[in-house]
Amino acid sequence: MRVRADEIGSESLSVVAAISSDATLGANLLMSPDVQAQRISVIETRGSATAGAAYVHGLQGIDSGVVAFIHQDVYLPAGWMDQLEPQLARLSELDPNWAVAGVWGVCPDGQCAGRVWCSGGGQEHRGLGGGPHVAASIDEIVILLNMKHGLRFDEALPGFHLYATDIVQQARAWGLKSYIIEAPVIHNSRRNPQPLDRHYFEAYRYMQRKWRDALPLKTAVVDVTRFGWPLWRQWAKNEVRRIRGKVRPAPHRADPRAIAVELGYEPSQSVP
Repeated sequence: MRVRADEIGSESLSVVAAISSDATLGANLLMSPDVQAQRISVIETRGSATAGAAYVHGLQGIDSGVVAFIHQDVYLPAGWMDQLEPQLARLSELDPNWAVAGVWGVCPDGQCAGRVWCSGGGQEHRGLGGGPHVAASIDEIVILLNMKHGLRFDEALPGFHLYATDIVQQARAWGLKSYIIEAPVIHNSRRNPQPLDRHYFEAYRYMQRKWRDALPLKTAVVDVTRFGWPLWRQWAKNEVRRIRGKVRPAPHRADPRAIAVELGYEPSQSVP
């Protein structure tokens, strides 16, 4: 039930998702046409204190192929598997030993790559096209893990932040590379005026300690550095905007399919 690294044309893909809301899951990930058509099977994990624990639990019994880890509020547009398969085939030709891939992230030179819509910000993010591009870090919304290397998420990393940066850094420490591919998705999230909360700070401090000999680390949000100044600066900017009321909730779009059609992520006939 997985797209194997050596058989990219396989019929289906296993997705592990940490679930906190059945309503969110049902309105997004489970609504994805490839899930409905059983080309993607969703392994649901619940009640874990950390993302690492949730994903390690979801991987029980899986030790080969390619597995995806996707947020419950992500919608995969119609034909997403048809986009993913050639991207993974191209990646395997470029680097048969690739370790991790994502659909949005930051390259070693600081440029972003990939394409994704984020409802929380009410906008599409577009970086370098084409690819694959070597990644310094990727966003957590979609993580593709090549299971043949034995990489596992860190269950001790607090909460649900920075685990994508951590798995990419683990791969780098083993001499393996991570990449950003183009397979657009809809992240149907709600706007958070201050995403850098205490949980983010806890994860950040853990990463500072764990990877102190490899700092600084690029991330899709703020770089992890020895003293954490990028985090404090961005936190202060967010607070000023929040206090001044400049962060207004983006209009919530209940149907992610409509957004996908507007952006050309899927054909218009997919929406009744």
